[in-house]
Amino acid sequence: MKKRLLLILLFFSAAEVFSKNLPEVSFSLEPKVGLSSFFGSDYLYTYLFYPEGKLNSRLDWKCDKILKTGLGARLKIGYFVFESAWLVNLPLECGKLYDSDWFTEGMKSSLSIHDVKNKFGYDFLGEIKVDFPITDYFSFIPAVSFFQMHSEFEGQKGLVWKGTPKFTGLEDNVPWNSEYAVEKKVYGIELYNRISMFFAGFDLEGKSGNFNFNFKARISPFLHIQSLDHHLGKDGGNYFEMEQKSRENKDRLFFAYNFGGGAGFTFKNKNSLNVKMEALLAEKLFDEERETAFEFSRYDFEISYSIKVK
Repeated sequence: MKKRLLLILLFFSAAEVFSKNLPEVSFSLEPKVGLSSFFGSDYLYTYLFYPEGKLNSRLDWKCDKILKTGLGARLKIGYFVFESAWLVNLPLECGKLYDSDWFTEGMKSSLSIHDVKNKFGYDFLGEIKVDFPITDYFSFIPAVSFFQMHSEFEGQKGLVWKGTPKFTGLEDNVPWNSEYAVEKKVYGIELYNRISMFFAGFDLEGKSGNFNFNFKARISPFLHIQSLDHHLGKDGGNYFEMEQKSRENKDRLFFAYNFGGGAGFTFKNKNSLNVKMEALLAEKLFDEERETAFEFSRYDFEISYSIKVK
């Protein structure tokens, strides 16, 4: 009987010591709303008679008002932090789409302009961080992350200016803005993009009273882009698909850069209201086999409310 009592006492004593040494665990959910500006271009070249490449076609989108909403989650176990976020684009008009063609080197002979609407799109972010407190008010936080953005845009019926002989009746091409160019209505363009990248970098976080401040910096050694544009027409139109991989551009080590900052206010119930601004800038990627190239930049403003669950 005494041995049993001793074992029970030892068990509860060990459990108490162990529980005091468990890492602190916290979990929070974070509803988000945001505004993004996404600017991009894809290019089609020919090298048949031009060793340095002649630009044949270029598609530009300037979507400066992409509204989105979603949810984030944050789990902290001791010094380790696991974060994820999923945001969905709202199906609203968001900018302009420009389609340009060069049939004569150095002369843009065709330009069409379309209003752009979001058909569908999402952002996904997954991060692993290690929180190193430097002082009670300041932390240095190394991080690795995966980010993917998917966009489906609809360039609605627009206008085109054609300077090619088929439309002008002339013998040679003329610029799209020539007095001889023909203006007409055209079918729309559907554009699909999926961009994936891995990042490494760090955060700097500071706090003063109920306020907190942060700065982030990331670089990406890996960037993968898939793009498909569908030019609508009477008979279904035509498709052009392109794929860009960072490993095929061996002239540099890093291909995308992400930096930004934010601030927040923590309430008495430990929930917090946060705002942040970020920029994502990508290097121009080339695919010589397919004679294509792709580049983009993106800017984000986001408001979130962090709800502490545990």
